[in-house]
Amino acid sequence: MNGKKFLLTLWLAAPIVLVAILCAWIVLSLRAGPKMHAEPVGAGAGDAGGANALGEWLERRAETGVVTLIIEDRTGLTTSENPLSIACRSTDWKPIPLSPLGPSRWSWQGSAAELDKGFELWYIPPGGDAWHDAQGRRTLRVSSGEQTVVLEKLVR
Repeated sequence: MNGKKFLLTLWLAAPIVLVAILCAWIVLSLRAGPKMHAEPVGAGAGDAGGANALGEWLERRAETGVVTLIIEDRTGLTTSENPLSIACRSTDWKPIPLSPLGPSRWSWQGSAAELDKGFELWYIPPGGDAWHDAQGRRTLRVSSGEQTVVLEKLVR
C-alpha cells in the first residue's frame, strides 16, 4: 500500500514538475537572448519580432518577377536612330538603348532584381553631350508586370 501511495504522489506531481521545468527553460532562454543569424536592419532593429527578416525574404522573392518598363517620351528629342537609353545597376550605370514601341514610346524588359537600386533615363545625341532625366534616379513601383513612366524633361 505504501508503494501505491508513492506512485500516485509521483503521478500527480509529474505535471507540476514538468511545468516548473518548462518555466525554468523559458527564463533561461530569455536571459540568453535571441540567436539571430543576421544583423538586425531597419526600424526596430532586433526588436521587431522577425518582421525585418520576413520583409527581406518577401523582397528577395519579389526580385524574381519580370518587369516591363514603358517610357512615354514627351521631350520630342528621341528618334529611332537616336533612342532613349536606360542605366541601372545591372549595366554598371552605363546607358543602353531601349526598344522602340512606336512614336515617343520605349520599352525595357528584365527582372526586378536588375532595377533594385533604381534606374536612370538618358538621351545621347550623335556627337553631343549626354542628356539625363530631370527627375534623376527613378525607382521601381512594381515587383512584376508593367510600369509606365512619363518622361517630361531632359537636362544636360
